[in-house]
Amino acid sequence: MDSKHCISRRELLKSTGKFAGTAALLSVGGSLSAFAAGGAMPKPVDKDAPKVGDTFVFEDGPHQGNTVTVDD
Repeated sequence: MDSKHCISRRELLKSTGKFAGTAALLSVGGSLSAFAAGGAMPKPVDKDAPKVGDTFVFEDGPHQGNTVTVDD
């Protein structure tokens, strides 16, 4: 097997290892830069979360339908 395009098993394993190592380093490097910038994913926003100006009422019980106040 003295072809120009034939490589040894050792050369193939070395180049495959270099490729895998480079891919791993790039992956970790990208994650670290996103983490350093404040996190990779934004915090989820709950659309049903209370907002300023919302009014709350009792759903059941003796005060059903009445507006909830700070004293309650």
